Amino acid sequence: MVLSKLRGRIKEKYNTETAFAKELGVSRTQMSFLTSGKADWNSDLILKAVVLLDIPLTDIALYFLPISLECESTKDEQSVTEGEKNE
Repeated sequence: MVLSKLRGRIKEKYNTETAFAKELGVSRTQMSFLTSGKADWNSDLILKAVVLLDIPLTDIALYFLPISLECESTKDEQSVTEGEKNE
């Protein structure tokens, strides 16, 4: 999972992941795992992070959706389009 956009927002709002971890209510180690993709974000943490980081609800996927899912949906759309052309 690529969370560079989330890391940038954390730095913009809190300067460090440590300061954000404290506000989010998780340990520095847990925050490191979350922002590196080694641990999964649960819905409660995502909602709390969205509020703390002032992320619009419409942008949640941009910060928390695995990049691989975005790529897969694009591939699927291309496959469908190519299949329609061949018919």
